[in-house]
Amino acid sequence: MQVQKNGADCALCQMVLHTEKLPVVYSNQHVLAVIDPAGKAACHIQVIPRQHASALLDLQPEIATNVTYVVALINMAISNVTEADGLIVLPMDAESAYQGNAQHFHL
Repeated sequence: MQVQKNGADCALCQMVLHTEKLPVVYSNQHVLAVIDPAGKAACHIQVIPRQHASALLDLQPEIATNVTYVVALINMAISNVTEADGLIVLPMDAESAYQGNAQHFHL
């Protein structure tokens, strides 16, 4: 599956292009969710849109809807499996994303 991107310098787009090296949690035509290879938490997942965008609002509506659906789906799965009483869901947009100025979520 190809990434819709306007440059090759994005670390997240590289993750989408090279999924064979990553533990994939969920994947479809619009989104990829992987266990964060540099994650500090016991369960640290990145949800990455396949369309490169600086912010959630820059994504096509269908893709933005799919990304947030997958975030909710993984949130429920983590909560059920770990019996955690809470979970941090962190949207990363624009310069605050720290990873190629690309929109994504951390769980």
